[in-house]
Amino acid sequence: MNTTIQKTSRPSFDLLRQKIGWLCEMIRWLIVAYLIWTLYRNLAPLMAPTLTAAEWNTYWGLPPDTVTVTKVFINRAIVMITFSAAAVMGFAVWKLMGAYLAGQIFSIEAAGRLKWVGTTALVAALVDIAVRPFMLGTLSSEILKKVGWLDWIDPTDLLYVLIALFVFALGHIQGTAAEINNEHQQFV
Repeated sequence: MNTTIQKTSRPSFDLLRQKIGWLCEMIRWLIVAYLIWTLYRNLAPLMAPTLTAAEWNTYWGLPPDTVTVTKVFINRAIVMITFSAAAVMGFAVWKLMGAYLAGQIFSIEAAGRLKWVGTTALVAALVDIAVRPFMLGTLSSEILKKVGWLDWIDPTDLLYVLIALFVFALGHIQGTAAEINNEHQQFV
C-alpha cells in the first residue's frame, strides 16, 4: 500500500472533496478530541491517587487500604493498553479521512484503509473487553467475586464490534468493486 497520499485533481474529485471535505475534517478532529478526552479520563485518577484509592475502596465496599496507591497506578497502566488500541484506531481514521481529502476515494488503497479502520476498531473493542477483569482484579480479588461474568460485557460492546465489522465489510466491498472497476478499465 502506498503510504504517501497524492492529491488527485480532477474536476469530479474536486467537487466530491468540496461536498465531503467538511465531514472528513470534522471526523478527523472528533477522533482527536475523543482520544484527548479518553486520555484525560484514564489518567485523572492519578492526579490524586490517595483520594482515588479511598474512593474506590468505598465504591466497591472494600476494607480501607485494600486498594492502595500502587494498585491505582497498576490499574491505570492496564487501562493504557485499551487507550493504546484506541489510539491506533484513531490514527487509522485520521489516515483514511486524509486520503479521502486527497481524492483517494474509489481506489483499492482507500478500501484497504477502510478495512484497516474496521480491523483496528474491532481490536480496540475486544481489547477493552479483555482487560476489564485484569484492570479490576489488580485492585482486589474481591471485586472479581462481586462482578458476575455477564457484567463484563455490555450490549454497547456488541454494538462496537458490529460497527467495526460493518466498516471492515464496507472496506472489503469497496476493494472488490475497485478491483472489478480496474479490470473493466483494462478492457476498454
